[in-house]
Amino acid sequence: SELFGYEVGAFTGAYKGGKRGKIELADNGTLFLDEIGDMPFNVQGKLLRVIENKELWRVGATEGTKIDFQLICATNRDLKKLVRKGIFREDLYYRICFFEISLSPLKNRIDYLDNFIKFFLSKHGERNISFSNEAMKLLESYSWPGNIRELEMVIELLIIENENTNDKIVKVDDLPLKIKYTDEKIPKTLNEKIDILKNKETKSAMIIYDNNITKAARHLGITREGLSKYLKKHSM
Repeated sequence: SELFGYEVGAFTGAYKGGKRGKIELADNGTLFLDEIGDMPFNVQGKLLRVIENKELWRVGATEGTKIDFQLICATNRDLKKLVRKGIFREDLYYRICFFEISLSPLKNRIDYLDNFIKFFLSKHGERNISFSNEAMKLLESYSWPGNIRELEMVIELLIIENENTNDKIVKVDDLPLKIKYTDEKIPKTLNEKIDILKNKETKSAMIIYDNNITKAARHLGITREGLSKYLKKHSM
């Protein structure tokens, strides 16, 4: 009913005059559907008919309404994979995937973090907050599993905590615990990436060879003494 609207008396609790749905409100305009990958399968078919026939049927209607709109969809799910699993309609997928824009996760766009922070500060009406160099380094090294939405939530939290302070500089202690004490950091330099790879391969070799240092070292192509020193240095 929210998407397609409904007629008078379509169901108990409906408005007396009926209601126009989101699609109808977008007539001669643009409709944005977020998280379309979570749309129920039966609703997907109804949406496909609207897109193809340019005709909308309200809930409880006896005739359709001509409609013309542009559709933009967004999802954080792999629609092709959902199609293979039978969760998302293949015909709808090819109908909406006319022009695709793929956005990288925030951790892969960390060079733009400062711009995103300024945008969210401005969006929420705050211009007096700045960040210390140490705080920015922590924000840049955090992996941001929640992407842009998580960043906005953090910025909102900092604004609320400092709403009665003028020219506030956010320091490390002001950041959420999950950012200050996270174990997952984004490698920024080549050496950091090499260290992560070394650590990963060493752990893997020790698991494969049941903590047998001699066999693990042979697998890694290094000496037993060298592996022993590495394990001791990194407390493995």
